[in-house]
Amino acid sequence: MNKNPFRKPLQLTAAFFALVGAQLCNAQVAHFDQITDTIAFAGDTTLGTAATFEAVLTLSDSDFNHASVFFEQSSGREDKRLYLNASSLGGNAVNVPLNPTGLQAAVPISFNVFHHIAFVRDGGEERVYLDGGLVASRTVTGDIGNWPQADSWYPGAIGASVFDRTTVPARSFIGCLETVRVSDTARYSGTSFTAPTGDLTTDANTLLLYNFNPEEISGNTVTDLSGNGHSGTFGTGFTGATSPTIGTREGCVAGSPPVARCKNVTVSAGCGISANASIDDGSSDPDSDTLAIVQTPAGPYPLGETTVTLTVTDPSGASDTCTSIVTVVQDLFAVDGIIWHQPLARSGASEDTDPGAGGTLKYRFKLGSTIPIKVHAQGCSADVTPNANVSGRVTVFGDTDCDGVVDAGELPIDYNGVGEAGGVMDKIDGHLKYNLDTKKLPQTVKCYILQVTVTDSSTGESRTESVPLQAK
Repeated sequence: MNKNPFRKPLQLTAAFFALVGAQLCNAQVAHFDQITDTIAFAGDTTLGTAATFEAVLTLSDSDFNHASVFFEQSSGREDKRLYLNASSLGGNAVNVPLNPTGLQAAVPISFNVFHHIAFVRDGGEERVYLDGGLVASRTVTGDIGNWPQADSWYPGAIGASVFDRTTVPARSFIGCLETVRVSDTARYSGTSFTAPTGDLTTDANTLLLYNFNPEEISGNTVTDLSGNGHSGTFGTGFTGATSPTIGTREGCVAGSPPVARCKNVTVSAGCGISANASIDDGSSDPDSDTLAIVQTPAGPYPLGETTVTLTVTDPSGASDTCTSIVTVVQDLFAVDGIIWHQPLARSGASEDTDPGAGGTLKYRFKLGSTIPIKVHAQGCSADVTPNANVSGRVTVFGDTDCDGVVDAGELPIDYNGVGEAGGVMDKIDGHLKYNLDTKKLPQTVKCYILQVTVTDSSTGESRTESVPLQAK
């Protein structure tokens, strides 16, 4: 968004008018995308003690106060305005010496939703309405100020302008304008009414009306449907003025809000004391928008249970939340949780971790001999073999290409002849032991892979390590 109201004047070229003309077949609203977008209208509106300034529009951005919708002002003489931002709505229809300030209501205005806004002057009272509901009122005195725009520095405008005899910008609202109407009567009274939702109509009390439909646009001008000759010209009126574009409602209204989906998760911290986790269970947006996903509190999470809230937000600001539990547990086994003893430890070591890793050990044996397997299970801080839930199992694979890796198609050997590829290890003297009788191995295979797995039956946690074997 360009927020400099005094940049170089926009040059309206034939190409611009051609573009506008190409859009006419679908034109329904005016898109005000920059704070300098404006439509300067011809002539003056002359009002007595009654008036209504109203519009049907969306607001899609707001970082300043008094974002202008309708603006007709002469320094020290008249002040006719309709303006809003995300947290307020207001208007002026005053004789400046008698009523030097406008009426403004603190009220939230949601983005990307069409609203009807109205400022009403009804004799000695002013009222502001949002979507048919009264949000502010006050008493006033005197007639509404009127002054010929020919004696002012700047014309009346829809959108941006500049305060008379100054360089102070009246910045445009950012959003889509479906219709805007100025009337010399108080059209709405009381605390509520059924708000218009589409194009407004003209009658004897209408002073200015733009609906921006195709037949009302010619080049860079919009026809005043009131018949009073207040036609509007796009992108003129002050230095740096830019043109709103004419288009459809597409992009004006927010789509469907996102849907947050959560799940309870349990994650391991290994031997640590915290871990990261995601509770997102496929949160999505019906409009396929990219979502910003935030977890509160953010990870990493400590051991135990933490309640976590997931918030998903789409580009329009629509959001949804859900809550789940993150449970962080500490592993029973260390990363290299199997400690091997001779003869399957590397040479010179009485104990060894993962001796077969990277081909560092290939144990050679004589077919028909017995290989004594002895390991213990190492926990994060101590030997956990004595734990009643800890068990061990031996599995043997045929290694047909002798590469020390269990490849696809290399299946466990039915070592015991009873459908078991290996067997359960015995727990003896604080160790897990198993005597592998190589007479039961196929004599046609020369290379094998011995695999030991230790398991915690209470949680299902396990560690597996392997040692390549080669018959002499």
